[in-house]
Amino acid sequence: MAVPSQANVDDVMLLAKDILDMVEPSLKEKSEAERKEIDDIMRKCVSKEIQLTNALGDISEMPDEEVFGKMKTLLSDDDFKMISGYVDQETYTMDIKGSEATVQRGGQKFLESVQLTSLASITDSSTVQIVSLVVECVLFVVGCIGIKVHIKESVLRKIITEVMPAMKQPAFQRIINTFLRSWKNGSALDKAKAIFNLVKETNSLGIFWKIIKMAFKEMRWWEYARAIAEITALIIAAFATGGAALVAKIALSVSDAVNITRKVINLAQLQDMAKAF
Repeated sequence: MAVPSQANVDDVMLLAKDILDMVEPSLKEKSEAERKEIDDIMRKCVSKEIQLTNALGDISEMPDEEVFGKMKTLLSDDDFKMISGYVDQETYTMDIKGSEATVQRGGQKFLESVQLTSLASITDSSTVQIVSLVVECVLFVVGCIGIKVHIKESVLRKIITEVMPAMKQPAFQRIINTFLRSWKNGSALDKAKAIFNLVKETNSLGIFWKIIKMAFKEMRWWEYARAIAEITALIIAAFATGGAALVAKIALSVSDAVNITRKVINLAQLQDMAKAF
């Protein structure tokens, strides 16, 4: 994570609006009043993110406790409680016992069990686990900025089908390995940076917006438009400023990311099993 840059609100807004038009072209067809309301929402988000980034300063060498103390001072009580109390959302859970992997969602079978007796079966199970890890990290980030959504099982299955091919690619495997190394034995800030960098990579590959659009699409139109506008503004502002404010927000609640942690453990176990072949 770089030292915070002195981003200009107007410059970030221009970029964010361009990205929003690419992500959701239908918004360009809305009335002038609706577009203005969306622009106002985005400008407010961008301004707050840049102000928080500037107030935090360089957090790259700060201990967790100092960052948490600064955030408690800089955020409103409601925002601090909302972010620090956020718990990650379960997509599905893989349980590895011996040489068998089972996958459940809400205590019910989600995918067929797999016998982990070959390199191919271990690799396929790893990809299944990576998909859920990535989706949960994306939802965790937007949850930390106050935007939450419950994904229906049918929507989750569509997301899996859409993004899994990209996650089978060797380049993405390297991205995941970098994430796992950063997460292992890391502080809250280290883990937050790992999530931020993973989301940044998914954005570069187009995966981030596929997940977001599919996850939020069943909302009523105005709720969807507002959510997409806020996410675009906050994510682009975070990328433009080096991510200090967003990383600090993620760090506030990452210790409660039990589902993500479970997936990291499973992936490490699957990697160890693959070494036998």
